[in-house]
Amino acid sequence: MQLKLVVNKNDIHRKNISKNLLHYGVLSGVAFEILLLTTFLLYSPVFARSGCCSWHGGVCGCGCCDGTPLSSTCAPYYPECYGGGYYPPVYVPQTPQAPKINASFSFDPNPDGETYTVHTSWTNVTNTGFSLSLHKNPGGDPGPLTDTMTNSFTFYNVEPGTWYMDMKVGINHVWSNVIYWEVDVPPWTAPLPTTTPTPTFTQTEQPNSGWIAILLIMGIPLAGWLISKITNNTKKTE
Repeated sequence: MQLKLVVNKNDIHRKNISKNLLHYGVLSGVAFEILLLTTFLLYSPVFARSGCCSWHGGVCGCGCCDGTPLSSTCAPYYPECYGGGYYPPVYVPQTPQAPKINASFSFDPNPDGETYTVHTSWTNVTNTGFSLSLHKNPGGDPGPLTDTMTNSFTFYNVEPGTWYMDMKVGINHVWSNVIYWEVDVPPWTAPLPTTTPTPTFTQTEQPNSGWIAILLIMGIPLAGWLISKITNNTKKTE
């Protein structure tokens, strides 16, 4: 017995259409998901940025329009302002003005025959430290370190010539602006020798012993004569 397989062409056609639709449907779903994800990635920063500085007049450049810095939430959405990372705003205190100060200088020549030791003192003012330096140009920054807490200082091995003492005053632990004085160090001269005064002795004038002897020699006979004279007068009276 011979069997025959009868295939309906219409059924085959319908199956092919179903397969094609299923294939295209899967592809369309994947494409839609990719498109949706791309849209989210592209526009999520826009939505996030839209709320930044909403209470401060909006965003103007790299901060809020009223001068408020961007928050830590908003700053990462503006990498052009922070080099790709967030840097919180840093408070920079205003530079206080140094008070009026008068300074004086004295110079002690060193035995090297070339330099001086320069002593300086100045008006005593309220401070949290002084930063000092000697420069050849006025107004140089003496640096961030505290050199003294008192109103005097000493510079060593200073060569003759015109110098400038630059000073910053610590005011509430913040350095003031730089103030300076011109210091004219004289040409080197040898220090004056230290002389020890020669002691002087004062002699008290004593009486001449020779005259004393003469008076004693003359006085003894005179005393005897006076005694005898008195004795004779007494006998006559009796």
